[in-house]
Amino acid sequence: MKKFFCLTLVCKLFALSEFELHHIDKVHKLGYSGDTIIIGVADDAFNQDHISLKDKILKSTYPTDTAGKQLIPDLKKSTHGSHVAGIAVGAKIGDSKPYGVAYGAKFYGAGVFPNGSYTQIPDIYNFFKDVSIINNSWGINFYPYFNLKASNSGLVDCTQTNQGTSYNICNTPLEYVMKADKVANDMMRLSKDKGVLNVFAAGNEGILSPALHAILPSYDESLRAWLAVGALDANEITLESDGTLIIKSQGLADFSNGFKGATNFSLVAAGVNINNVDSSTNDKFTKKSGTSMAAPMVSGTAALVKQNFPFLDGKQIADILLSTANKNYKAPKFTVKQVTDGTNQPKFLIVYISQDPPGIEDEIKRDLKQLYNGIQVQVNGQWIDYSDYIWDNRDSAQSQKLNTSTISSINGVVRVEKEELFGQGILDAQKALKGLSILDANRLSDQDVLKYEQEPNTAYYTINTAGYDAEFSNDISQRKWDESTHLSSAINKPTHLANLNIGLSKEGEGILIISGQNTYEGATLIKQGELKLKGKVKNNAYVEQKAILSGNGIVGQNLNNKGIVRPGNEDLNDLTVQGTYTQEGVDSKLQLDFGNYKNSKLIAKTYDIKSGNLEYIPLPKYYILNKPVKINLGDLEKSLSSFNHVLIQNTYALNFDFVLSDDLVSINKTLIKPNLKPNAYEIPNTSLGNALRQLRSRADLSQTYQEFFASLDNGIDVKTKLNRIEGSGYLSTFSNHNQSNLMQNNMLFTLHPLNINNFAQNNNILLASTYLPRIFSNEEYFWHLTPSYKYYKDKDFSGQKTGANISLGENFSSGFLAYALSLSSAKFNFNNGSDLKSYNMDLLLNYNHDLDFIKILSGLGIGVGFNTLNRFVVEQPIEGKYKTLQTSAQLGVTKDIILGQDFIFNPLMYFTHSFFYQEDFKENKSPFAKNYESLKHHSINANLGFNLAKNIEQDDYQASFSTFVIFEKRIYGRTLENKASFVDFPIAFIQKYKLKDNILSQGFNSEFLYKNNVFWQFMLMNRFSHNAYELHLMSSVGKRF
Repeated sequence: MKKFFCLTLVCKLFALSEFELHHIDKVHKLGYSGDTIIIGVADDAFNQDHISLKDKILKSTYPTDTAGKQLIPDLKKSTHGSHVAGIAVGAKIGDSKPYGVAYGAKFYGAGVFPNGSYTQIPDIYNFFKDVSIINNSWGINFYPYFNLKASNSGLVDCTQTNQGTSYNICNTPLEYVMKADKVANDMMRLSKDKGVLNVFAAGNEGILSPALHAILPSYDESLRAWLAVGALDANEITLESDGTLIIKSQGLADFSNGFKGATNFSLVAAGVNINNVDSSTNDKFTKKSGTSMAAPMVSGTAALVKQNFPFLDGKQIADILLSTANKNYKAPKFTVKQVTDGTNQPKFLIVYISQDPPGIEDEIKRDLKQLYNGIQVQVNGQWIDYSDYIWDNRDSAQSQKLNTSTISSINGVVRVEKEELFGQGILDAQKALKGLSILDANRLSDQDVLKYEQEPNTAYYTINTAGYDAEFSNDISQRKWDESTHLSSAINKPTHLANLNIGLSKEGEGILIISGQNTYEGATLIKQGELKLKGKVKNNAYVEQKAILSGNGIVGQNLNNKGIVRPGNEDLNDLTVQGTYTQEGVDSKLQLDFGNYKNSKLIAKTYDIKSGNLEYIPLPKYYILNKPVKINLGDLEKSLSSFNHVLIQNTYALNFDFVLSDDLVSINKTLIKPNLKPNAYEIPNTSLGNALRQLRSRADLSQTYQEFFASLDNGIDVKTKLNRIEGSGYLSTFSNHNQSNLMQNNMLFTLHPLNINNFAQNNNILLASTYLPRIFSNEEYFWHLTPSYKYYKDKDFSGQKTGANISLGENFSSGFLAYALSLSSAKFNFNNGSDLKSYNMDLLLNYNHDLDFIKILSGLGIGVGFNTLNRFVVEQPIEGKYKTLQTSAQLGVTKDIILGQDFIFNPLMYFTHSFFYQEDFKENKSPFAKNYESLKHHSINANLGFNLAKNIEQDDYQASFSTFVIFEKRIYGRTLENKASFVDFPIAFIQKYKLKDNILSQGFNSEFLYKNNVFWQFMLMNRFSHNAYELHLMSSVGKRF
């Protein structure tokens, strides 16, 4: 019999896309993409070259043959897995192409189906052990709840015969999985051992209960990290203005299995005509339908939940998805399931939802005709109404299994409750990203039951934030144990949850914010970390030792504090307790924040203070010095004397003296008077701290200064802020830039700082190579051009300098005289956010004299610098421009010691006197801008070292290679001092900087001199000092004439 369906496509103007249905589009706009999350996908195959999956699949595995060779899948045939993976994590290439729910996530892909000789299934347990979520869009056609399986004869019971022995898989599904289904058994182990969430497609056979793998948690109630997913057709769902989803009869996919026996761990998602990866190509997409497509919608959303709440395990991710599933929908009167029973003959099941079917067949037929509205199907060449075709091909197997006494005479027509089709509801990604919505006893265990303090036995839902901060902003209600949703034969079934209320227990470090209007009936326990209450909890709350309760919410009954309670959100708001506030324990604290004119309060109906402390905490505000701050305790003032101590928590700079009036219970006379610490804002090597204290004490500070001191007083980035105010970068670069600029130019291309001419014809003061010019000629003059580069790295800054100099020299019978002009630019970037740019010009003179038994070294230099200092403290950059002058004089001795035929050793000793002058200058007007007085500084350094050179002589050139070490000791002028004052206020201070005392230079030099009197050199030098390093690179080319 041939069948052809003739359907008319109608544009549904108000229908939803799958992302709209589940609010996935809204979650993406909030920036959630599943980034950093890795999921697993167990399926047939994955095209890692497809544009949507490229770089998405981190690793893959497939079945192997007996020789260990791995299957290479045929991606033109095995297209299912790539489509599924694309729905979950496909890359976002552009808005015009389909992409995944968690398009920022990646995945591990496992092919789990034997193929031909490839019968050895991969080790799924170890392959997936590092993932958080596994998508399973696969299953077998066994339905344990109904004891049915699909066969050539239709739906029959699950009894099978193997080697003469009959057994029933549906009666013992767990035993079957553990003995005969390694993949599913590994999935169970991963969920139990490692808390991995397994998401299973419910199946596509139109059965009112999930297939065997999807329903396993009904038979083992310790299997909580497990979800069953059914399919919807988003194109058949509309959204009302009040937010209600209207589900048409076809909105429930006719192929999708239901959730009889599995409602506690099931939900539905879009799974019809889902457009995604076509693995037969590398860049095309195709539409597929099935619960296989709905499952990755859930898996992708689970990845988004894991991204937002990284501390959750698989069971808790499932709890969030189930508790936040959208229940604001209107189910249709009935729907029709197309049953695939293993035969080639379609069967249909007419399902009335949460209402009894009509008892008269004609009324049911009338409902069918209204639903399909004249759609016809061709059967054996004859067109008939589709509704009649459905009626004539009803499935009786399921209706006979169900207890439908009111319609027992009508085959293929049943009643189910809407939860048995929708589970806990419709996937809602936006609500899921807001955390738990229901504390469900049906997903807890006996181990969660606790008799706490005076509370009755309660089942507590535990959240361990594990050091993370998170917010649950949904209203959290509770759902009590419902025995009718559990199988009496299930293993690990709780036996102590009946009639118990559900509470919430916060464990682990980190902050959990609860901001909804919560109605769960159990107590709230804060055992570790902090719970910040911005909403309301209905019943009692308990704070254990070292735990913290804060916020401006409401505790509906009593609050017992053995730890810390801090009302408000550091914003002077109040925490309300509608019963009694009890504080006990010597380490317990009630902390109240305050500002200049207001404080946070704990407002309770009654107070029972047994022990502990009351602490006042100043918030990061600007406090007027010596002005009393009044603390308003409300009715708590009557219990003030019951605290062990009343304390002030000091800030970084302010020390608050707590002053009580003679009447300790008169709250309006409880005063806090801020007084400045004598060492507030202290900075080493400067009197700036005293200046800041004077500035802080002024009554005429602008709002900008007040806000800055407010953050400073309360310890917010104190060191950084003080360093930025100090801004001593221009001083810290003195020895590395201004002073050494002269010295470096004077020693350019020599290993002695005072000799800029390595090519004097007679008696170079340091380098063995300086005798090379004598070999070829007796030219009297020379010149050379030298570009250079320097890199600076200090604990407070980094920088670089580039430059060049031109040198001229003249030889005498007993020495030589050389002149140089040097131009350079430098930039330094400081850790405190400032920078210094400098341009320098130097004139240098060097004269060396040979006394035969010893060589005299001498040099003079003078230079000017043009500098721009940029700082940032608050609001806008601060800039100052100034000029500098530097001079230097050097005097020393050396001697040539010949070692064999080719080596020359030169011991060195010399002294350097430097003078540095910085003009006075003023920074542009901005908060904390400064006036700088002029600076004059003298410094004397002693230098001791040696150079060792090897000379090589060839027919056309002479070469020299040398190494040197020089130790420099500052013997006078170790500290720079500069007087300054603030531009806005006439408060003067002195800034000091300690210069480097000891510097070690080490380097290498090479030079070549040719017969045409052209020469070139290259030198590398390293300079080391305390917490500082410099690298110098220089090259030179010149000619003798």
